[in-house]
Amino acid sequence: MRQSRKMPAEKRRSQLLKAAARIFGRKGYTRATTEDIARAAKLTKGSLYFHFKSKEDIFLAVIKEHHKDHMDVIMGIIRSEKDPLISIEKSIRALLDVHEKFRYITPVFWQQAASIPVVRNYMKEQHDALQNEVVHYLMDVADMKKKDAEMLFTVLHTSIDGMILHISGGIPKFARETFIQSMMIVVKPFLNENKSKR
Repeated sequence: MRQSRKMPAEKRRSQLLKAAARIFGRKGYTRATTEDIARAAKLTKGSLYFHFKSKEDIFLAVIKEHHKDHMDVIMGIIRSEKDPLISIEKSIRALLDVHEKFRYITPVFWQQAASIPVVRNYMKEQHDALQNEVVHYLMDVADMKKKDAEMLFTVLHTSIDGMILHISGGIPKFARETFIQSMMIVVKPFLNENKSKR
């Protein structure tokens, strides 16, 4: 496949990542090939190997981009919003919006990601970093005890993950609003309980 030499390397890399995410989302990690990815990106296999060492390497890069978007959203909100209730609602909405961008990433994608040690380790590191940031935010801004903040993080994280799975299955947009309202009902007692203990 002939490709333009004028395309900047960073643009080629971005094009490969977008194509890889679509291919991995559609075929899964196991069945996807580097040929599939290069073809979908309209680039040569040589260009793919210029940017990535292996299929595992490009898969990890897709995961990193996905996690970066999530972290950027959460960190942007908690660094600028001092009201924890508003922060949590904004975060839920923003994370669901980010998922729309990655809609082609399916539950099978995440199962296969967890089966690759380097990817699984990266995902655990990112989860731990996010939990640490959110827990400390809740301890500082909502004056929560660490144990309560960790419990709230777990409730939010698992609920949002569950909603993302439903969205992947094509849940209607109105159900998303019901989910957000339900989550806010769940969150308020955690925050109010800490206010009453002050």
